[in-house]
Amino acid sequence: MISFLKRSKILLNSTSKLCVILGNESCDLDSVVSAIALAFFYSKIYPDQSGFIPILNIPRTSFPIKTEVTYFLGKYNITDELLVFKDDTSNEFIKKSSVILVDHHVSPYRDSVIEVFDHRPVDSSAELPIASKKIIEQVGSCATLIADLILRSRGLNDEFKLTLQLLYGAIVMDTVNFSPEACRKTELDSEIAAKIENFVGISDPGHHRENVFAELVKAREDIKSLTPYQLLHKDMKLISNSDGSIRVAIPGYPILVQEFIKKPDAKHAIEMFAKEYNSSSIVLIGMKITNGSDVIRDIGLININNDGLFEEILDKIKIHDKPNLQLQEIENTNFLCGRFFKQENIRATRKQILPIVKKILDEKY
Repeated sequence: MISFLKRSKILLNSTSKLCVILGNESCDLDSVVSAIALAFFYSKIYPDQSGFIPILNIPRTSFPIKTEVTYFLGKYNITDELLVFKDDTSNEFIKKSSVILVDHHVSPYRDSVIEVFDHRPVDSSAELPIASKKIIEQVGSCATLIADLILRSRGLNDEFKLTLQLLYGAIVMDTVNFSPEACRKTELDSEIAAKIENFVGISDPGHHRENVFAELVKAREDIKSLTPYQLLHKDMKLISNSDGSIRVAIPGYPILVQEFIKKPDAKHAIEMFAKEYNSSSIVLIGMKITNGSDVIRDIGLININNDGLFEEILDKIKIHDKPNLQLQEIENTNFLCGRFFKQENIRATRKQILPIVKKILDEKY
């Protein structure tokens, strides 16, 4: 794996036709390990084809914010020096390459896309090439889809053990350690995790899963060195209308919104963040894990410069029923004239909230 990552960086200077494996802009653990694992796998089973380069879809300077990612990759001696980030290359380089999207399927590089691996609901605005291969299945983790591909390969051998361990960490994390209450796991997630445990020789799967999950949660929540402004970038999605003139930022972080807004300088951080992304509204997504796997969620909605959009999002998230978020308004929260809610339906994630906002932007703006 280390040798592969070193070689993939050298390919940035190649004039040959290359294949870029691109993760999503939140650059969470699932996105990162899926991109790295798929690139490594394809480099082994298609050695005579064009070079494969995994690209992390954030600037290099933002990587330290991804505390659980840096921790988990570091366990396997994968440092940032071995990785390729979005600002290490150019839009032109990516567009002239073949592109494989992992953990997302809406992309400005859609005309170059040859394959997609994603686990979120299909977005009709993606407009992917008809000939592109699409594996889009609503499982708990995109890493499950990549691991399934590797485990079914006739070329499966011991050199893929590290690759599968990386994917395993993302599966455990994304399913909240297969918690029934979180309801993130599917039958395929459980099946693939068990196959990985068997392949790499984990003798006590239950105990091992608990340890992996606890380590990752601890690393993700290690935000003491991050400013409020950095926290907003830790796991951020940006959604826009068709011409990009109206934008909504949807940052998520491993603390509750109510905790975030009480931080010193939180107000200034929101204002700077909104200006940076030219965002008309901001939807704050908070989540906290207690007692090992108990999940608490809350939401904040802040208007920046578009009253109509703010009210539209507010109305839609309150009445949405597929799924119903079961929002309970938190009264007397005086922060940037926002509206704040406890989310009783802990099973609903940003993946369900994001399409609500996208539909409003597509239909009204």
